[in-house]
Amino acid sequence: MSKRLAAHLAVLLANLIFAVNYTIVKLVTPSLIGSFGLNVVRVLTTVGICWLMFLFSRKDRWPEREDLGRILLCGLTGVCLNQLLFIKGLSMTHVMHATLIQLTTPVVITLISFLWFGERLGWVRLLGLVFGMGGAAWLILGRGGGSGGHHVWVGDLMVWLNAVSYSVYFITVKPLMRKYAPAQVMRWVFTVGAFGILPFGWGEFVAAPWAVFTVYQLLAIGFVAVMATWLAYVLNIYALSQLSPSATGTYIYTQPFVAVTMAALFLGESFTWQHLSSGLSIFLGVYLVSRSD
Repeated sequence: MSKRLAAHLAVLLANLIFAVNYTIVKLVTPSLIGSFGLNVVRVLTTVGICWLMFLFSRKDRWPEREDLGRILLCGLTGVCLNQLLFIKGLSMTHVMHATLIQLTTPVVITLISFLWFGERLGWVRLLGLVFGMGGAAWLILGRGGGSGGHHVWVGDLMVWLNAVSYSVYFITVKPLMRKYAPAQVMRWVFTVGAFGILPFGWGEFVAAPWAVFTVYQLLAIGFVAVMATWLAYVLNIYALSQLSPSATGTYIYTQPFVAVTMAALFLGESFTWQHLSSGLSIFLGVYLVSRSD
């Protein structure tokens, strides 16, 4: 098997894991463990695996002083804010809402690149911003597709802010990925992020009734911690080492179908006309911002 084919399979598997993870997170929190407590499990598991791998690594290097600020920002946006907002937001909204809102990430990256770096925006990409952000706003403000009222609106907003946080991380981490090994960057970023998550989630973590959890419940939590956090990040990092970011990013379109199917089967969620109209607007927006004028 060629490295490029292996990279394509890796990023496909990562996105399938992310898609399944939406439903499993909904089944786990808040019924079994608080959302912030689940974040503690995710981050401590990943940090533990990363440092265990470091002990067996023969070639490694420590970050240079000039990169410490960037690593701190990546830990804050890529792990701390990203995971706190996503899990909490998903626990308050519907899987179908969260899946579609997450698709706006390329649109948000384009907007941040324009505001932060002054990147040129032609009329095609500008139109893409309008469709992408408009579709997300219609989904959030309309609050269609199920019950929940105010909680759904707040959850949707948190998921969108998670996309903004991840977009900042995606832009900030690029120079580090060019300078250091991906596994090193992942270890530093998650270690920094763990210090930000622990104060929020430690109380919920220790309050969870671990002694009475069934094997299936522990396996579900383990899936979120190992498969959807550590393994999915590793698969994405490997894919990025062989493929371009744009090629890797296109696989995000595989998530909605799997996530919506899982949510319908296990959570009883229904697909509505508002999901359809919002989704089409977001897809069109992502397509347009990915084009050149």
